[in-house]
Amino acid sequence: MPMKRGRPPLESPKDYMLRVRFNREELKILDECCKALGLSRSEVARKGIEEVFKQVKK
Repeated sequence: MPMKRGRPPLESPKDYMLRVRFNREELKILDECCKALGLSRSEVARKGIEEVFKQVKK
Protein backbone atom coordinates (compact mmCIF):
# COMPACT_ATOMS: atom_id res chain seq x y z
CA MET A 1 0.00 0.00 0.00
CA PRO A 2 1.49 3.39 -0.94
CA MET A 3 2.35 5.82 1.84
CA LYS A 4 0.12 8.84 2.36
CA ARG A 5 1.47 12.11 1.07
CA GLY A 6 1.31 15.56 2.60
CA ARG A 7 1.70 16.92 6.07
CA PRO A 8 0.76 14.85 9.09
CA PRO A 9 -2.49 15.85 10.82
CA LEU A 10 -2.16 18.44 13.60
CA GLU A 11 -2.87 17.54 17.19
CA SER A 12 -5.05 20.63 17.60
CA PRO A 13 -6.05 22.02 14.19
CA LYS A 14 -7.10 25.66 13.95
CA ASP A 15 -10.45 25.19 12.19
CA TYR A 16 -12.10 28.49 13.10
CA MET A 17 -11.25 31.97 11.87
CA LEU A 18 -12.13 35.09 13.83
CA ARG A 19 -11.99 38.54 12.33
CA VAL A 20 -11.27 41.44 14.68
CA ARG A 21 -11.21 45.17 14.01
CA PHE A 22 -8.54 47.39 15.61
CA ASN A 23 -7.91 51.10 15.54
CA ARG A 24 -4.44 52.31 14.62
CA GLU A 25 -3.19 52.55 18.22
CA GLU A 26 -4.43 49.07 19.16
CA LEU A 27 -2.73 47.59 16.09
CA LYS A 28 0.51 49.39 16.97
CA ILE A 29 0.39 47.92 20.48
CA LEU A 30 -0.31 44.43 19.11
CA ASP A 31 2.59 44.66 16.67
CA GLU A 32 4.96 45.86 19.42
CA CYS A 33 3.96 42.86 21.53
CA CYS A 34 4.53 40.54 18.57
CA LYS A 35 7.97 41.96 17.95
CA ALA A 36 8.98 41.81 21.62
CA LEU A 37 7.78 38.23 22.06
CA GLY A 38 8.74 36.95 18.62
CA LEU A 39 5.21 35.67 18.06
CA SER A 40 2.58 36.14 15.36
CA ARG A 41 -0.50 38.29 15.83
CA SER A 42 -2.60 35.14 16.18
CA GLU A 43 -0.32 33.69 18.84
CA VAL A 44 -0.38 36.92 20.87
CA ALA A 45 -4.17 37.04 20.59
CA ARG A 46 -4.44 33.42 21.81
CA LYS A 47 -2.17 34.16 24.77
CA GLY A 48 -4.26 37.22 25.62
CA ILE A 49 -7.44 35.17 25.54
CA GLU A 50 -5.85 32.57 27.82
CA GLU A 51 -4.84 35.28 30.31
CA VAL A 52 -8.33 36.82 30.40
CA PHE A 53 -9.85 33.35 30.80
CA LYS A 54 -7.57 32.68 33.80
CA GLN A 55 -8.76 35.91 35.42
CA VAL A 56 -12.40 35.08 34.80
CA LYS A 57 -12.03 31.62 36.31
CA LYS A 58 -10.49 32.92 39.59
